[in-house]
Amino acid sequence: MAKLTLADVNAAIKRHLKSDRMRIVLVTKNADGIRDAIIKNTPSPITYISPKPKQVTDEDKIIQEYRISVKPEDIVITPVDRVFE
Repeated sequence: MAKLTLADVNAAIKRHLKSDRMRIVLVTKNADGIRDAIIKNTPSPITYISPKPKQVTDEDKIIQEYRISVKPEDIVITPVDRVFE
């Protein structure tokens, strides 16, 4: 791992990560709210406990506005009592 370069990592991402096959699992108390925010592309500001350099916070502002296209029918909310069925 220590010998990996940025180019190595980017090449692996291009080879193995396909956005049309991506699955994300979230565990939250507010599944309906998270679902609605994802569908509406609501900005999600990043917060930190300690101060970060301006370069990081400037990049965070770009990331929080990044739009993703998710259809309501592509989101499945599973109640906690059914998670391990």
